[in-house]
Amino acid sequence: MKKRFYIILIILSALIITAEGVAAYYFYKHPVKETVTEIISNKNYVSTKSDADLEYLQLDQIQKHPKNLSDVYVTGWIPDYDIPNGLATLKEQSSVFKGVSPVWFYAQEDGSLKETLYSNGPELTNFASEKNFDLVPSIALFDAPTFSKVLNSEDLINTHVSNIVNMTVDNNYKGIDLDYEALYLADKDKFFDFLKKLSDQLHSKSKILSFTVLPKWGDNIDYPALAQTRRVEDYKRIADLSDEFRVMTYEFSGRKSPLAGPLAPLKWMEYTIKYMINLGIPRDKILLGVPTYSYDWSERPLAADDLDLINWYDVIKQNSNPSLEDGVAYFNKQINQVRNNYDLTETFNDAWGEVIGRYNFKGTNRIIVFPNEESFKLRKQLAADYGIKGITYWRIGGEDGLKLQ
Repeated sequence: MKKRFYIILIILSALIITAEGVAAYYFYKHPVKETVTEIISNKNYVSTKSDADLEYLQLDQIQKHPKNLSDVYVTGWIPDYDIPNGLATLKEQSSVFKGVSPVWFYAQEDGSLKETLYSNGPELTNFASEKNFDLVPSIALFDAPTFSKVLNSEDLINTHVSNIVNMTVDNNYKGIDLDYEALYLADKDKFFDFLKKLSDQLHSKSKILSFTVLPKWGDNIDYPALAQTRRVEDYKRIADLSDEFRVMTYEFSGRKSPLAGPLAPLKWMEYTIKYMINLGIPRDKILLGVPTYSYDWSERPLAADDLDLINWYDVIKQNSNPSLEDGVAYFNKQINQVRNNYDLTETFNDAWGEVIGRYNFKGTNRIIVFPNEESFKLRKQLAADYGIKGITYWRIGGEDGLKLQ
């Protein structure tokens, strides 16, 4: 009887093993393509979530690392066309700032630096020195073909690097900021060769390198605007070569947006910070871009309070309306003019951290989304909460009574 029992048991075991083998072979030949496998706590499981969803689950694990609000470093850019107004703000609100970056130069195709009307202006230079501000001027570039010519010539690269280093040393800047917003993907390797050479030479002279990048908040998001530049901008590689890593966290809703939405919503800024930290970028290098401008649009739907960051560009496409006119960029001076001349109703959107204003202009309803002083406080607090280096305003100047933080 026992012998028969063991024989039956052996046969059943063999059948089970055979069935498992057949199943394994079937799934090997017919993999499930609609799912993603993620390893968490050394356990495998199959999820129907997208790669982007899984990435955001990982970002949600990033912890805050609070520091004192007073330790948040504050700087900002002054555009070349409005240096006088930027300087006026610095003088009126000097206690706010620890640094300043006037846009004083533009990169040229021969490797030279084109100066502007106010480049190295003594009034700003002397004031920065008097207040002990870190003077880190910006070099701007918005034309990929121009820089491609430089990157594809060893002589021009050397010329460009020498011009930057000599300008920085000769004028005793703290360092230099590169705002190179147009790059070809084909030039990526040469771009990093250039950046490495520049970084080494600046550091040999005890000068800092700041680099300004386009905003990214995930590896699995299809960014339609300046797509090649974003693919060149490997955040971690740039941060490894830089002393300051500035991210332009503004223009979430742009001039052509079919939705009236925030320019720099708090949720978006927070996930951009988490994304950078998750890549391994040191918190003490990160500077969060904070807008001081706004957009005034004709009447259109409002964006949701709880923004879909992963699918934001799909949301924009779904709401596309070619008949809508482009928005108009305002600064606080223009918003005050609207307040003085029209019945402007203002509602602070807590989710966005920005104000939604409505008024009627010649029988047409209009919407303005703009920052106020509470907006600046919230963004500075966000920087403190995550222990990053600080914030950088785009832009300084034109506040017309609005206090920066």
